[in-house]
Amino acid sequence: MATKNKIPVKFLTRNPKPCYFFMTRRAACLIFLTAIIFVIAPLSAQAGNLMKVGVLEEPKTLNIWLASDVWSNKVLRLIYQPLYTRDPATLSLIPWLAKDDPVYDSKSNSY
Repeated sequence: MATKNKIPVKFLTRNPKPCYFFMTRRAACLIFLTAIIFVIAPLSAQAGNLMKVGVLEEPKTLNIWLASDVWSNKVLRLIYQPLYTRDPATLSLIPWLAKDDPVYDSKSNSY
């Protein structure tokens, strides 16, 4: 029986150790691109009528009848407009959403 000559094969590589610098650079680029996507995507998706309100605490509720804390009232004042506001100097009523000043009808006991 003939025996075949076995030649050891040696695989030649440029760098047998993993290049950690390349992985770090690739990971940094991936993180940078992800950050860019998360920053630019919301900016392009925003509508023209957007108002940001900065408050120190999250409003507890957006229900105008249940709001009792300061931060809920600050946000709700911007969402729900009043019919009348008061002039700070004279404290007289100024129509805001209402058409005219309120007129009292004594017969029906209403405004």
